[in-house]
Order: sequence, then structure tokens, then C-alpha cells
Amino acid sequence: MPSKDLVETITFHILDDDEYTPEDLERLEQNICSAREKGIPLIFRYVLHTTAAPPWQRYLDLAARHHPSMLSCSPAFPGPHRQDMSRDVHALIHSKNNLLILIRTAISLGIRPLVAKPVPLCMFSQEELLNVLATATFTNVCDISQNEYTNNTLVNPDLSLYPCMALPLTGASLATMPSLDDFGALARRAVVPLQQRPMLPECEKCQLYHLRLCQAACLSFVTPATGDGALAS
Repeated sequence: MPSKDLVETITFHILDDDEYTPEDLERLEQNICSAREKGIPLIFRYVLHTTAAPPWQRYLDLAARHHPSMLSCSPAFPGPHRQDMSRDVHALIHSKNNLLILIRTAISLGIRPLVAKPVPLCMFSQEELLNVLATATFTNVCDISQNEYTNNTLVNPDLSLYPCMALPLTGASLATMPSLDDFGALARRAVVPLQQRPMLPECEKCQLYHLRLCQAACLSFVTPATGDGALAS
């Protein structure tokens, strides 16, 4: 386990209740406790795979016992290259009630809720949106362009570089890239076209999208860029 001097936060992706073996649970608890002992802030993350009651009791129990700095939740909404779900905003709206439950639960535990992408703001009523924005952290606008397009740089085991873990970038490697600035320039050429495309067809009619207040955030949900510095599909 790295020290607090090297790591700002550690995110633990908590699975559904029935996906852990006893050995998995023991290892998970050990890792959480080890990070806490080193004083490293924790984030617990859960992905909503159902619009029914989620099997997330272990996720909530871990939060109550270990008190992470943030409790993150995001709906599982496939991008355009996955064929099992329509790119329709209504598919996201069905996740709203569970997201609101998560926000209320986190607040009751004194933990900051993080509603993670992809979550378009149009899924909430005006009253709901005002309440959510006042109590939760939202990532509905991608921050990949911060720090000259190097904010989310991912270094893979083979030394290839991605602008973020969700956007494979062809032709970028730690072994061949002269500097982080050069990688930022390469990433910018690939990412800018994605930032100019709406995630959902409905976004083109929405003022929040054109004002860049909302894009439902994740650029991996739009068609990959082509040409120099292309993002792999």
C-alpha cells in the first residue's frame, strides 16, 4: 500500500452483494483498513446496474463503518459502441430514484455524495436539481481538458498513454513521447472533436449543453475521433 505522500485518494469499486467470496471480502477489508491506517482519503464507488432496488447493502455497510471521504455512484449506461441499450436519455431517468436514495444515505452518514457520469442534468426536475446540486458533487462536465489535456493521464503497464482510462489513444507512449506537454497536444487534437459532440441526441436541443454546463460528462459515450492522434474505438 503506497504512502499518503504519494497518493491523494484511493477509490474502491464496491461490487454487488452477491459478487464477493469470503476471501474477496477479507482482502477488501484489509485493503480498506490499510489505507485508513496510512491516512489516505478513501472514495467508495458503486455502479448502478438496475433500476430496481440495487443489491448494494455491503456498499452502504462499508461506508457506515469506514466513513470514506466520498460516496460515489453512477448508472451503468452503455456507450454507442455497445449494442445492448439504446442511447436514449429515458434509460438514465429510470436510475434517478436510486441516485436520490444514495444522496440521502450519504448525507445521513455525514459523507459527501458524488453523482458520477454519465448523468445529464435533464433527468431531474428543477426542484430535484436544485436540491441535488446543493448537497452532492456532480461530474456532468468532463474535466479532461484541465492542465492542458493532461489532467487524467493514464499510464498503462505497456507504457502507452491515454487521456483518461475511458479513452484509448493510439500512438501515445511514455517511452516515445518527448514530454507531458507533447502528450497534452496529442490528446487535445483527439479530444476536442469529442467535446464538440453531444452525448445524447437530446443534448443538441438543450441550452445547458451549449453553455457547457452539462454534457453528461463522459466523452467515451460519443463517437471516437479519427485522424492524427486518433482515439481507438
